[in-house]
Amino acid sequence: MVYWIMFGGMLDNRYLKLKYYIMKNIKFIMLLGVFSFLLTGCEVDSHEVVNAYYVQPEAEMLYPNNPKTELPYTADELIALDHDPLKENFYTKNQNVVLKVRTNTKPESVSLINDSSDNKTAITDISEDSGAYIITLNTTVLNLGVEEGKARGIAFEITYLQENSRGLIVENITYIINRLLDPREFNSYTFFEGLVQTFNGAGEFATIDETGIDLSFRYTGDFTVSIWAKSTATNSDPSIISDKNWGSGSLPGFVFSYRGASDWKMNIGDGSNRVDISGPAMNDGNWHLLTVTFDRDGDAILYHDLEEIERKDMSAIGDINSGFPINIAQDGTGTYGIPYLGESGEAYIHDVAMSKEELLDFHQ
Repeated sequence: MVYWIMFGGMLDNRYLKLKYYIMKNIKFIMLLGVFSFLLTGCEVDSHEVVNAYYVQPEAEMLYPNNPKTELPYTADELIALDHDPLKENFYTKNQNVVLKVRTNTKPESVSLINDSSDNKTAITDISEDSGAYIITLNTTVLNLGVEEGKARGIAFEITYLQENSRGLIVENITYIINRLLDPREFNSYTFFEGLVQTFNGAGEFATIDETGIDLSFRYTGDFTVSIWAKSTATNSDPSIISDKNWGSGSLPGFVFSYRGASDWKMNIGDGSNRVDISGPAMNDGNWHLLTVTFDRDGDAILYHDLEEIERKDMSAIGDINSGFPINIAQDGTGTYGIPYLGESGEAYIHDVAMSKEELLDFHQ
C-alpha cells in the first residue's frame, strides 16, 4: 500500500509538471505542428512561381551581329567599340534588332518585356543547339518603340519548369537598345555603275551624263566627290576627274589628279582663290577609293580609302562654275595635254559634305 501511494504521488507530480510545460509552450507546439503538416500533407501546385528572380542566372546573351554590316563582329571591330554589345547596342530606325540568348535548361516559356509597355510579348523562336537552347528575338527599333536619340531597356523573361521543386523559376536577361539620330536625307548620284573603264593615253576620256539631273549644287553649295581609280603610271598631274580647266589651279572648278609616284591631290578654285590638299601615292596597281568632301563653311577633307588624310579651310572659295562638264581621265575642257593612264570605276557625287560615318555607311 505504501509503495502504491508513493508511486501514485509520483505520477500526480509528473502529470502536473507536464501539464505546466504544455501550457507554457503551447504557441511553439502549435507552430511546430503546422510546420510538420506543411512538410507532410501540403502539395505545391506544379505551376506556382516559387522564385520571381533566379539569383544565379544560367542564361547568357550571345554577341549580336554588327548592326552596320549585319555580319558577326570582327576582333578589330570589337576592340574599337566604346560599349559592350553584350549589354547594349546602337541602331538606326531602319535596322533590324536580332538578339540571341543561350540557356542550358529548356525554357517553359519566354516573354519580351519592353519598358515602353506593361504588356509582355511571347517569344516563340526557341531552337536546340548541341544540348543548349537558343532564344532569338528578331524585331526592329520602331517596333520596340525607341524614340530617335534615346534608349530603352528590354528584358527576356525566361520561365523554367523545375521538376524537383514542382514549381517555376523566372530569370530575366536585360538589354539596352539605343536609337541613333536618324541619318540626314540627301541626294546621291552614281555614275558608270558596275563598269571599269581603261585609259591608255590615246585621247580616251568619259563624260558624266547630266541629262535629267542637276549637279549645279556644287557651284556654290556643299558636295562630295568619290571615284574608284587604279594606276601604275608615273607621269605627273593628269586629271582623274575634273570639271575645270586644269591649266591653272585658281580657275573655277575642281580636279583630282596624281603627281607621279609621290601623291594624288585635289584642287578647287573660284577664279581668284584656290585650295590644294594631298593624299598618298595611288599608283601601286591596286584599286583605291579617292574622296573629297567640300564644306563651304568649313573644310575640304581628303580621304584615301575612307581614311582621312588632310583637311584645309575652304570658306573663302566662292562660285566654282566653270561652264564645263565633269570628265573622267581629262579636265573639264577635254583637251588637257597630260593623259591619265589607268582604270576608273564607279564615281559618286552627293549634294552634302558627307561625314566619315556617312561615307562608311554609303560604301559598306
